[in-house]
Amino acid sequence: MNASGGNMAEYTVERKATGKYLKYKIACIALYAAIVLGYFCLTVALSTYGVWVAVVTIPFVPLFILLLRHFVWNRYVNVEYKYEIVSAKVIFYEVYGKQRENKIYERLISEYSLIAPMTDEYKDKYEGADIVRDFRGWEKTPDAYFMLATEADGKKSVVYFEAAEKTLKALKYYNSQNLVATKQTTR
Repeated sequence: MNASGGNMAEYTVERKATGKYLKYKIACIALYAAIVLGYFCLTVALSTYGVWVAVVTIPFVPLFILLLRHFVWNRYVNVEYKYEIVSAKVIFYEVYGKQRENKIYERLISEYSLIAPMTDEYKDKYEGADIVRDFRGWEKTPDAYFMLATEADGKKSVVYFEAAEKTLKALKYYNSQNLVATKQTTR
């Protein structure tokens, strides 16, 4: 049994293809199409040997595309952010292709001086930070919250994330004096 009881949360959000991530997606699709088109052009250019080359190498084309998908698509296009609130800490992961996750940020919840929704009322608090970590799936999500902290060197650090109701309850348990949860989330 977990020592924190019911005061834990886990949430995963898929990064939407906007901005530079949309460019990555378009470039990946163009790369796949160029490989297939180049393969067919090569077989046509070789004329009589083209049929022989096509018959011998056709099994390797899908394998090559699958390898590219694994190393390129999952790394740059199919990315999710997952966070967990466990044992008074918030831990953020970057998940590639729903298979491999990489822990990228961890901090005690009690170290945050403010946890609030990203509204115009708190805009002066979360804008202009020295260190910005964005774990939202989409920058215009209605459930966006931020957590504000001061690093050891005095720099202002802010974390953007999407909050669910269970997340807000866990954050309230671990840092109720600095949590502003005035709005209901859609999740």
